[in-house]
Amino acid sequence: MYIDEPLSPPPTKRDLTICHLNAQSIMNKHDEISNYLSNQTSPTILGISETWLNKNTPDSLINIEGYTTYRLDRQKSRGGGLVVYVPNTLKATLREDLDNHQMETIWIELNLNRQTILLCNLYRPPNSGIAFFDHLDSMIESSLNCRKEVILMGDFNCNVMTSNSLSSNLLSVTDGHQLTQIISGPTRITNHSKTIIDLCFTSSPNSLSYSGTTPLTSSDHLMIHTRWANCVDTPNNVTRMIRSFKRTDMEELSEDLRQAPWSVMSCFDDINDMWDHWKGQFINILDKHAPLTKVRTKKYQLKWITKETHSLMRARNYFLNRHRKSNTTADWNQYVKYRNRVKINLKINKKNHFEGLCKDLRGKPRQVWTELNRALGRKTKSRITHINKDGKSVILPMLIAESLNKHFSTLQTKAPASTNSQLNYLNPSKTQFHFKRIDEDEVCACLTKLNTRKATGGDGITAGMLQKCARDISPGLTTLFNHSLTTGKLPAEWKRANVTPIQKAPNDHQLNNYRPISVLPIIVKVMEQIIHKQLYTYMVSSNQISHYQSGFRPAHSTQERKSKTGRLPLTKANM
Repeated sequence: MYIDEPLSPPPTKRDLTICHLNAQSIMNKHDEISNYLSNQTSPTILGISETWLNKNTPDSLINIEGYTTYRLDRQKSRGGGLVVYVPNTLKATLREDLDNHQMETIWIELNLNRQTILLCNLYRPPNSGIAFFDHLDSMIESSLNCRKEVILMGDFNCNVMTSNSLSSNLLSVTDGHQLTQIISGPTRITNHSKTIIDLCFTSSPNSLSYSGTTPLTSSDHLMIHTRWANCVDTPNNVTRMIRSFKRTDMEELSEDLRQAPWSVMSCFDDINDMWDHWKGQFINILDKHAPLTKVRTKKYQLKWITKETHSLMRARNYFLNRHRKSNTTADWNQYVKYRNRVKINLKINKKNHFEGLCKDLRGKPRQVWTELNRALGRKTKSRITHINKDGKSVILPMLIAESLNKHFSTLQTKAPASTNSQLNYLNPSKTQFHFKRIDEDEVCACLTKLNTRKATGGDGITAGMLQKCARDISPGLTTLFNHSLTTGKLPAEWKRANVTPIQKAPNDHQLNNYRPISVLPIIVKVMEQIIHKQLYTYMVSSNQISHYQSGFRPAHSTQERKSKTGRLPLTKANM
């Protein structure tokens, strides 16, 4: 059975903690919420009601790194609104089919290792009529028909601490569906009152090990929480595989690469067989000297929340808990005092942090924007929860990926109609272009100059690997590149890209609001650079490029372009 108490003892890594908080505006409490979730060692789901967001607030301002954000804003009036944060390590699906559009609800299906849970985050406005309970009854019945465990959490604005008509109607509905309310302590505390209006109903109370309330932010609502024990297989930490060269003997690695049988590639006629042989040899040698290791991705910590801030938060929560027991004005006044000090401390620290950041990183715009984008949530990765396609909502991750892939494959740039006047930009040439044989020094030079910050393609070979081994792998890659130019074919893997959908417009549920970013293997980009150099050299030497062409050409500035066009007569060709 559940035990009603704060978050103690702490949850294990296999426990799932589910929380709800009436924030009364999420924007001015986002830092504390983000700090709380970032410090959780076990998977924690947090539902927020009364977010007070609208369509003008972008997701980037409320996103939290490592979490997927599910959001519902009130459309016709101010206030209300819901947000649910779900760890990216959990398998979660939005269940719009269970939503009742007469109510503010977000339904999420959680697929855990032993069971499936239907979680509902709900907000009932205080001025809701009696019809709310009819809609609630119908919604609960639909969810129970799915034959899954159900958890219903939210601010119902029905005080079950006392007997009244609202609480009687609510409990009549939930008791009729055999749902158990597991929160027994006050959830909203003021100087003069205590009420239990933030509630948690469940169809399986015996599966829950702990439940209770705890202060989290300056909201006068306490956060309610419950814990589902030993139900999570995946860890709460995000890991990734890397190759570390810190302990690698580079001389031994270099010797093994030089002794590798790269010449065997000449025995193959198919370019794909040649690539498979080269890649296999390279990866096997790397596995021997710098094997793949799993590392934990560090969670982003808000640097303006200092030890002093944590101390003030603990003092604030201490006096609130004291007031819950003593109900004295003195304890309440101390709570208000420290609540205000926390707000002031956060504002000052945040201001000082970014002022110092801009001062310390002056002349380093990349580092400045990295910190700013991360703090503002612009680089926070969040799963696409659902997509609208052909008038229907697609919620399954695989179907979402297929829908985006099909949509991107139909995108094309509309080319202008071909006219003879366009050929005037090309000067006639007496020579014909032919690819020259690529030499090892050219390949080595390109590999050495690679930008190691560039994203890795589907082959898993990073720019750092190629740069460190440039001299020793140049002979094999040179053979591969020359064979590709001779046959006019590329390995199939070089033409496969990792495609990431990037949202370009506010509505994240429309296919047309996404644009694809494709990442090809870095090796094919090396070959592309060499081919571009040959082709550009030919175009310049044969005077193929117009004298007035300045774009995408080195040593051709906008000022030079302006000086050239200033001497031209104004015609349709240069308008």
